[in-house]
Amino acid sequence: MTDDGISLIHTIGSTEPKSPPQPWISLNIFPGGLVPSGSDLIDAIEKTNLVLSDMESLIHHYDKTLKVWLDRFLQNREKAKKMYSERFCKMWEFYLSSCSAAFYYRDLLVYQLQIVKNYTAIPSNRRDYIYR
Repeated sequence: MTDDGISLIHTIGSTEPKSPPQPWISLNIFPGGLVPSGSDLIDAIEKTNLVLSDMESLIHHYDKTLKVWLDRFLQNREKAKKMYSERFCKMWEFYLSSCSAAFYYRDLLVYQLQIVKNYTAIPSNRRDYIYR
């Protein structure tokens, strides 16, 4: 949280209700990871003394990021194979391509939440100050 009481949280989320973590992802990529829904995030904030002052759903953003990561990984696949293994390479190819598809075609997106301590911490009816 900044000195003026503003926090910006950027997190992967889902448009679907809470469900158990995807087993393969939990085992191989993000042990203990969860993908919250928008309501999960809001419910958690409402239990604090903080205020959700802005929430933005960034749809079709992270799929592009994962695609670039996949392209870079494939350019360096032989190096990764020498450092780790063929199994590791297949696992990361699968993860990057399948998650990119999930962000593009399914239920994954990035939530950006602005949380404040009080109502006077931010200008009213504007977002442009976030990107300065």
